[in-house]
Amino acid sequence: MRVVLGGTFDPLHKGHKALFNQAFEIGQGGEIIIGLTSDILAKGTRTRKISPFHMRKQSLETYLYAMQKKYPNTRCTIVEITEVLNIPITREVDADALVVSEGRRGVAEETNLHRKLHGKSPMEIFIVPYVLAMDGSPIKATRIANKEIDTEGRILETVKVAVGTNNDVKLRAVKNIFTKVFDRLELVKVSVTSGVPPQPREGKTIIGAQNRATRALKKVPDAHFGVGIEAGLFMDEMTNNLYDVQYCAITDRGDRMTVGHGPGFYYPPKVVDELQKEKTVGEVMSKLTGIDDIGQKMGAIGYLTKDILTREGLSEQAVLMALVPRITELYD
Repeated sequence: MRVVLGGTFDPLHKGHKALFNQAFEIGQGGEIIIGLTSDILAKGTRTRKISPFHMRKQSLETYLYAMQKKYPNTRCTIVEITEVLNIPITREVDADALVVSEGRRGVAEETNLHRKLHGKSPMEIFIVPYVLAMDGSPIKATRIANKEIDTEGRILETVKVAVGTNNDVKLRAVKNIFTKVFDRLELVKVSVTSGVPPQPREGKTIIGAQNRATRALKKVPDAHFGVGIEAGLFMDEMTNNLYDVQYCAITDRGDRMTVGHGPGFYYPPKVVDELQKEKTVGEVMSKLTGIDDIGQKMGAIGYLTKDILTREGLSEQAVLMALVPRITELYD
């Protein structure tokens, strides 16, 4: 099979590599024809600086050399593109498939129409979804040139996080974990409603965290992430105990939502009895311990563990678990 794809590839980034992965996957054992834009075509209406053709070709050859080790029976040919619809097989080459990014579907369809005018059969079109950066927006060369992200989609600018809470304990927990992942950080505390009862139970706990994250980001639209934290009660049928589990939800500019939770602990019978009266954990624990606003301080877990683990530490674990899919590429 002959597979074709084209572009400027400057700089060569993770989104481009997704195109090549698709091309090699469907074209293995055949030939991959890469159309690389000429200097004149690459410049076009762009205002950013574009590397010369020979440098872009050299970078591409280095990457393709590594790819061919994985696909040793697949040939690669780089051809200079001098016009948009010469990609580069519109007129001359019998190709079977065309691989394009999500935003180039129209060009792909137009290319097939152009081929028909020149007596060539239409190619099968393979659309590769945008590869997203850590902030949920597509990885694009312009964003890399502006130093917003690097070629792998990692955020280079100050990461702005909108945290949907009035609780400084939760705010510190988010800061403590996010600073382990991002070099520069700006946190904004945002007052939002959870959309669930004051003392959520079961699935409403997760909904509350997600609502807080979404609403916080909506109020701070230039933030990279919105974060919501919600603690709720879960009945475990195996032990017949009522567990407290804290959930964290993180959303981004691309509406990707990741959720994690911390460890659960069950409440003493006195607390459970009081909770049946439609009270919140905070109200019950403040009454039983004599500590006003305990949730804004050590939390129930701090009191019950004699400060071995505070609410801040418990929240940190939930935040970290929600960040896990954003830290490793295995979730891509």
